Amino acid sequence: MSYKVAVATEDHTLDQYIVGPVVRAVMAAIGKPKAVVHVITNPRIRGFDDLRAQACEIVAKYAPIMNVLVFAIDLDCQDGQEGRPDRLVRLGNALQHCALDKAAVLTVGAVNEVEIWALWGSRGELPDGWETVRAECHPKEIYFEPLMTREDLLKPDRGRKRLIESSLAGGLASLVQGCGEIGGFRDALENHV
Repeated sequence: MSYKVAVATEDHTLDQYIVGPVVRAVMAAIGKPKAVVHVITNPRIRGFDDLRAQACEIVAKYAPIMNVLVFAIDLDCQDGQEGRPDRLVRLGNALQHCALDKAAVLTVGAVNEVEIWALWGSRGELPDGWETVRAECHPKEIYFEPLMTREDLLKPDRGRKRLIESSLAGGLASLVQGCGEIGGFRDALENHV
């Protein structure tokens, strides 16, 4: 029997090309290389507030048929630091009201957008150091989009598949070195498994 993971994102249209491969790499790293990872497309989510509002619907639909249900979000500088709102806490509060079945429900917040994970493999091409890139609230517009080629713009993933493959080329440990939140997610998932 295969291990099944469902992943809910703020907008699967583009996020699936980054989050799916990262979750697959994490599953392989914790000894589940044949895990089936499914990025949720139904219901169609349009942003963080919509994801939070539909969290219990997602749990009710997917928890009974999955081993793990993952909510992967952009923090967008809403990380609870320096008096800012905390998206992970807000999502966690919404999930507390859901009736959980057999699946574990885990969350991971990308600092500050999931595109940051895809930038790690191209960090040498970026005009600023990695700490500056990670601190930027809008890294997608400032750092990710300039790396897209004309060919990328013609593909459904808009360069995300190419860039996340580059980030994962050095192995998950390398990506965790640059994006510590993935390491925390990996540890939480390993504790569950």
